[in-house]
Amino acid sequence: MANKHNNGEQQEPKSKNKLLLIWETFEKYFPIALLIIMSVIIFVQVFFRYVMGFSLRWGAEVGRFLVIAITFIGSAHAFKEGTHVSVEAFTNILPQKAAFVVHIFSRLACIVFFVIVMIYGYEYAMNNSARLAPATRVSMAIPYMAVPIGSAMILIRLIILTVTELKRGPTDDSQADDIAESY
Repeated sequence: MANKHNNGEQQEPKSKNKLLLIWETFEKYFPIALLIIMSVIIFVQVFFRYVMGFSLRWGAEVGRFLVIAITFIGSAHAFKEGTHVSVEAFTNILPQKAAFVVHIFSRLACIVFFVIVMIYGYEYAMNNSARLAPATRVSMAIPYMAVPIGSAMILIRLIILTVTELKRGPTDDSQADDIAESY
């Protein structure tokens, strides 16, 4: 049920807003935490190699796994911020409503793509669960799960963006920046 303000306007339930805030906080800060962990591991790896004279077997491997996780999991936040590379030469010459239709079609194509990546990424991770990483001896399913988990996070973000954009309809470029900041 929606809450009513004194002026009669309806507002989304607070639990939904709080849930979205928690999701967006996780989406933004979890990759940052992984990046910090990766930086510490790589620093320790370099310290041991050049100062102590021996290398940690697992440092580079864990660093590679974290780069993959950061890339896929951090991509969801990049969609929110609109920082992924896009080619707008075609849509810039279209009328506003046609450009909006192409934009929504592009979003829907991305949703289909990431559903496929999520499904096949999960299958690939499970098919390789018996394989062990050479240095850490963990199941390769663990680092491979970054692909379906990141794809699921991207899907959630794309669905939120698409629904919001469909509710608002076509906008001019000055309003587009306001829309991106309001998610």
